[in-house]
Parts: sequence; C-alpha cells; structure tokens
Amino acid sequence: MNNYFNSNSVYIEEDFRCRFRMRRYVFERLLHDVQQVNPYFRQKLDRAGRPGFSPHQKVTVALRMMAYGSPADSMDETHGMSESTCLDTLQQFCDTIFQVHKDEYLRKPNQEDLNRLIRKAEDRGFPGMIGSLDCMHWDWKNCPNGWQGGFSGRSRKPTVVLEAVASYDTWIWHAFFGVLGSQNDITVLGRLPFFNNLMEGKAPQLHYYIKNRQYNMGYYLADDIYPKWATLVQAIPNPRNDTEKLFTLH
Repeated sequence: MNNYFNSNSVYIEEDFRCRFRMRRYVFERLLHDVQQVNPYFRQKLDRAGRPGFSPHQKVTVALRMMAYGSPADSMDETHGMSESTCLDTLQQFCDTIFQVHKDEYLRKPNQEDLNRLIRKAEDRGFPGMIGSLDCMHWDWKNCPNGWQGGFSGRSRKPTVVLEAVASYDTWIWHAFFGVLGSQNDITVLGRLPFFNNLMEGKAPQLHYYIKNRQYNMGYYLADDIYPKWATLVQAIPNPRNDTEKLFTLH
C-alpha cells in the first residue's frame, strides 16, 4: 500500500503503469467493480479475528500472475499468499471480470458502436473503416511434445496465435485464439467463425462516401498477408507515388 496506493506512495504513476501494465485509475476501477459484485474480494476477518487479505492484495496477485506469467507458488515470497489461495484468487478475478464486462466487451459492435467507430475513423482519414485486424504469437513454453508440430510455424517454436480486431482507442471487440495447425494470420483467418461472412463478401452495412462515390460495406485494416477481399484493406508494401506513400504512412 505504501509503495503504490497510499498518499505520497513510493512509486509514481509511470512506475505503476510499468509494474501493473495499466494506469492506476484502471486498477481502481477494476478493484471497485470486483468488490461490488463478488464478496470474495471484500476484506474479512479470519477465525482468529485477524484481517484477511485486502482487496488490493488479491487484485494485485491476479494481475501480476496474468501480466507477467508468474507462477502461483512465487507469490508467497512477495505477497504472503499461498499457492492455492493465489489460484483461487485468479479464478475468482477472471470469473468476476467476465461477469461485469461481458456485455460491453464480449459482443459484436452494435449500431451505436459502429457509428462511433466510423466517425472517428473518418476523422483520422479512413472513412468506412471499422477496426484494425492482426495476429500476434504467444510462446507456449510448456507445450506438450506431441503437440509441438501442430503449433510451430516459421519460428520453429510452439506458439498460440491470437487474432484480434481493435479500434483506435484499443477497444478489442473481437479476439480468437488459433487452434491446432494454425500458425499464422491467414491460417487462423480460415478457421475463424467470425470472418465466415467476410468470405461471402458480407460486412456491417454502412453508408459513406470516398471521392463522391458511395460505399455501403465497412472494411478492416490489415497487413499484406491477408487475402485481397473487399472487406480487408492492406497497406501498400512498395508505394510508388505520393498518393500511395501518403496512404501507407497513415
């Protein structure tokens, strides 16, 4: 508490963001939400009448385990919490966050969301754009030997591929983890239920103009590994004129 949360704390806001991978106000919002919904995160007295773990301790342990991949048995040394309690706390935290935020984040954008995304994208020079699409690889250090071939791509190391659609303000409204045999962006896309509509040329119906020409299908920004679909717009790898260079720069 003296290090991060009390007045005149030892570490400043920049240190907090580095250690927790988020701003302090985001942490405090999560802390408030889980306490309101789940009694597990409210401080109680144990059978000896002593205060149990505080809400700050529990949320900190859960976030440290997720942000750094810290094993549960390492928390006893730094936070005084046993392995079994750490695992319970992590489970409770994930279940509670899902319960609180699923209606806002774990859904497709509604018409109000689309209108907001379109307005902001148009202000940034991309009318009709409803999100940026890309993949990243998560190293799977403890992948079973028998599965490594199906999860290894060019890096020769087993990875799990995460494909996501994010907006300008990092609102991730779609995420999909690749299954066995999907090692890159294009193979994940082929297994992705959400993008089956794209293969059929379907996308959220919108109305916008580019150079006085009306369009009615939104699109996603992607890199050049993705297919040449009307609903996917790629950057130009080797721009040749000023227009192409400006587009690629943006």
